[in-house]
Amino acid sequence: MKDIFTQDEISNMSAEIDEQLADIETVRGPHIDTRRRPKKHSKLPEKQRRTIELNTKQNPETFLEKVLHALYKDLCLEPGVLYTQHKKLGDLSNQELIKTVGPILAGMGFVSKPLQTLVVASVVYILHIGIKVICEECSYGSGTEPKL
Repeated sequence: MKDIFTQDEISNMSAEIDEQLADIETVRGPHIDTRRRPKKHSKLPEKQRRTIELNTKQNPETFLEKVLHALYKDLCLEPGVLYTQHKKLGDLSNQELIKTVGPILAGMGFVSKPLQTLVVASVVYILHIGIKVICEECSYGSGTEPKL
């Protein structure tokens, strides 16, 4: 898959993701590590909710369900790049998520600055809720859409 972002753009988005995750952790308290201790019914952080509504004119939950449905094969099933990385390292890099989520959103018709903004919001949500929870909650292939 060809990268749709420059390395500088990826680095900038990655830094923004880390900053937003740190903000979420500050609000919730330092005892919760959003990357390692996901909550099954975590709410969408308010900043991501506003970003998604503003840039997509869609309900954030509906938008993220579409993203997760498109991302599910790579994230939750072998031989997906993100699946392999998660199994190997126990975590995902912001850069790999950006490189995977970016083309998905571009394929959904988002371009330019809104694309980068939506990639950051989506990746923050994915890391916030947790890969394990997302893959357990999704029932891809069973006739139902992945649900948040």
